[in-house]
Amino acid sequence: GQRFEVVPKFQKDYRVVDRPEYNLVSMQQRADPDAFYLNDGKGHFTFVPWTKGRFLDETGKPLATAPEYFGLSARFTDVDGDGAPDLYVCDDFEDPDLFWLNDGTGTFRAVPRLAVRNTSNSSMAVDFSDVDRDGNVDILV
Repeated sequence: GQRFEVVPKFQKDYRVVDRPEYNLVSMQQRADPDAFYLNDGKGHFTFVPWTKGRFLDETGKPLATAPEYFGLSARFTDVDGDGAPDLYVCDDFEDPDLFWLNDGTGTFRAVPRLAVRNTSNSSMAVDFSDVDRDGNVDILV
């Protein structure tokens, strides 16, 4: 039972990430929250906060704080076949990738963690295609 913590002076910029499934503890510099902007179709973009109900956790509750991960790449595609673009965000280092399903109104709900049982560490990009031609979208991270 070792305990690791960031001293108060550096808590704004650093955090400890404990990944017991890998028997790993690492120190990471905090990232700025990713920004999401909606286009009104006329070239005007509006900032969308993470915490105002547009992004929901797995249980459907609005996020209390913005994710502080190292997002490197994001891709929209309709994964569940409802016609609304869903969002996958690749995160670097020990941060888990984020996968959001769009409900059709532009509200994104986090996919349950067990839906994608393993994600790569340090993912840099994601792409979607129906690789095996079965009519379902396949994901390559």
